[in-house]
Amino acid sequence: MLCQNCQKENPESAKVCVHCGKPLHDTPPAFHPPKEEEDVVLKMEKQPSDAPRPNHSKTPMIVAIVLGGLIVLGIGFAVLFGLQYSQQMDQKDDQIQDLMEENDQAWESLQEEREARQDAEEKAQEDDLWDQEDPWEDSVPFDPGTYVANYNMVLRKGPDYDADRVGSLKKDESVVIQSVQEGASQSYWGKTSSGSFVCIQDPDYTYLRKSD
Repeated sequence: MLCQNCQKENPESAKVCVHCGKPLHDTPPAFHPPKEEEDVVLKMEKQPSDAPRPNHSKTPMIVAIVLGGLIVLGIGFAVLFGLQYSQQMDQKDDQIQDLMEENDQAWESLQEEREARQDAEEKAQEDDLWDQEDPWEDSVPFDPGTYVANYNMVLRKGPDYDADRVGSLKKDESVVIQSVQEGASQSYWGKTSSGSFVCIQDPDYTYLRKSD
């Protein structure tokens, strides 16, 4: 007879297991599995058959989402950094341009001041020259007055031998000279009261003499 406790064979006439001392029953009770198997079975029975099992397939999706977020953040950071760098470079270019314009303006202002100073100095020199005596005054040896012709002379439109003829002056004839000016080839011309010109003297001849 099989002992239900230790699962060992006993004689058919035995009432108690000769191995473990437990009473032997004619009708074998239901089979009880070992304790370890019983625990596993109980755990399996306690777990509902319709309970959702962990879905391990979502892990790659989560990883992909995280990686995608990191990539997007990286791209956004790169774009933001690029914009900031571009703005900084634009600001530097503007600053350089402003400095160049300021230098150009300063240079132009300096040039204008220099030109104005030169103009003022030149004007002052010209004013000094005008304030001084006429440099030609001593070089013109004739004064306005009445002159007498030493030769038959030609009256001309201007103080030049090539000027148009407008009249004549006979020898020993008197003429009133209002002003004297130097002409070409070291010649001196007198302007008459009629507005015509007559040569008084050149390097070769003296054509008019001062009346006494």
